[in-house]
Amino acid sequence: MAGLEELDAALRELGVDLVFAELKDTVRRKVERYGLARTFDARRFYPTVEAAVDAFRSDSGTDWGPGAPGDR
Repeated sequence: MAGLEELDAALRELGVDLVFAELKDTVRRKVERYGLARTFDARRFYPTVEAAVDAFRSDSGTDWGPGAPGDR
């Protein structure tokens, strides 16, 4: 799993945060087994893609999506 940690480091250098959403149970168990749940902050795991997008919009102040200004 070092490759995932390297990817995360490279993305962070570019100002991009790696997050995880809608992990299937088998994938979630592997993430936990390989210690990635300890490596990555729990706030980077989201139950749904919608929750991840909502968190990004809230954190960044971004106002985009259906019905957003300029979405016509």
